[in-house]
Amino acid sequence: MRKISILSLIIFITIGLTYWLIYYVGMQGFLFAWSLNLMLMACVLAFTETLKSQATSTYYNQKKWERNGKMYEFLGINFFRKLLVWIGWER
Repeated sequence: MRKISILSLIIFITIGLTYWLIYYVGMQGFLFAWSLNLMLMACVLAFTETLKSQATSTYYNQKKWERNGKMYEFLGINFFRKLLVWIGWER
């Protein structure tokens, strides 16, 4: 019951913030688009974090063929790592 009330509160806050943004900033221009995007991303993050469950399923356990990473090395994970460093992804 607590989770449902938190999710409902997040929805009502999102609607209220959207109304406030439309009323005080207006629906024209870059400021509205940027603010709306940032606000909706924050609200969706709060919503999904509330629904997030613990990964306790056996699905997340390491499988026999995954151990020691031999399959991933065969598929080229080391090359992919080097590629990411080369293009500057880690910065």
